[in-house]
Amino acid sequence: DWAGLVVIPLLEDALTPLCAPSVKARIQNPLGASSLNEVPLIISERAPIGWTEWFRAKNLEISPQRGLRFDRGYLALQAAALGLGVALESTVFAEPYLRSGRLVRVYPAAFGDMVISAHTLVYPPLYEGVQKITLFRQWIVSEAETYTRSMSKFPAQVDP
Repeated sequence: DWAGLVVIPLLEDALTPLCAPSVKARIQNPLGASSLNEVPLIISERAPIGWTEWFRAKNLEISPQRGLRFDRGYLALQAAALGLGVALESTVFAEPYLRSGRLVRVYPAAFGDMVISAHTLVYPPLYEGVQKITLFRQWIVSEAETYTRSMSKFPAQVDP
């Protein structure tokens, strides 16, 4: 709730289960309710949405209390890329891993993604006319648009 502030949405993001291709190959039925019981879960303790919320939203009955725990998302991504389990992470944050093929989605985006508006520029209206704020706003909005356009050209490589 950012009442009284200037709010500019930059990027939509999605949290989705990600793993190394070798881990995905071990999952017998990727769309089955018990598919994630077959592999260790990687828990990112600072993620905006955790495994419990993701399982609840997907109507899956799986215990998220097992697996590796990290307090930083980049460590969860690295562990997943090393084949140590499945991480629930941001597709924006994981984009270099997805592009290189070191990580893949466990589920198609239509099922696995939980879309969030996590990337937003917020500032007090008092700063609206300040030149450095205006320049930063123009730059960050342009970067977000460029990123969004570049991602629209590559979803086939990201989805299973």
